[in-house]
Amino acid sequence: MHVVSPKDIANALTELWSPRVVAELDDSYVKVAKLHGTLAWHSHDDEDELFYVLSGRLRIEMEQTTVELAAGDAFVVPKGVRHNPVAEQECLVMLIERKTTRHTGSEVTAKTRSIAEQLRPIASVGSFFRDQAMSNSEQSTFFPPGWPRMATRIFADDHEELVRFLVDVFGATGALQRNRPSEIRIGDAVLLVSGIAERAAHGAILYVYVPDADATYRRALAAGARSLEAPAVMPYGDRRAMVEDRWGNTWQIATFRG
Repeated sequence: MHVVSPKDIANALTELWSPRVVAELDDSYVKVAKLHGTLAWHSHDDEDELFYVLSGRLRIEMEQTTVELAAGDAFVVPKGVRHNPVAEQECLVMLIERKTTRHTGSEVTAKTRSIAEQLRPIASVGSFFRDQAMSNSEQSTFFPPGWPRMATRIFADDHEELVRFLVDVFGATGALQRNRPSEIRIGDAVLLVSGIAERAAHGAILYVYVPDADATYRRALAAGARSLEAPAVMPYGDRRAMVEDRWGNTWQIATFRG
């Protein structure tokens, strides 16, 4: 258990429009941000997004309406609704959104931040995930802040297309890198995706939890994956499907059913 002060953490931020994760709630992240100016028109096709104003005022412009929020007000932008947050003066907000939610949806601007960037520690207040995951003796530089202790590495020909597959099917976040492995996030998991300039293509078998296994399975097939097993309830309770992508990776796609 860990006590956090969202308003204090948001106030300590030095970057505008750069959310930071302060807590984890089931399949969602609780984030804070310091805002001033405008972000970008965008939408989140599969996720609702909750805004709670900690201080200041926030205007959320939408195509059909506009809402004005004062300190203490909250508003949920429904999935699929194009919106643009605007803060005429400095504003502190708390956000609750699913781990798959991309900062500016499919739009990419200079203000867009990946999940990896949002998990970075805040020097003045420490890092929620670092403090949760490691004892004091482990808080060192032997692995990057905001990373798990173990990540999956995949080598693939045409790795740019593989990254697009991960974004389209799983809502993955992260930027394609051409001179080093691309750091791709699915929720709190890290995949390092590389081309095959010096190594042979090498696939993996991955078990991924998603909110809706059936919908993700259908997206995978639409993106060119081959079905190995249709969605079904497993003896251990998960509803799970299995596909193989064209790079030879096997994806076991599951939703926990309790």
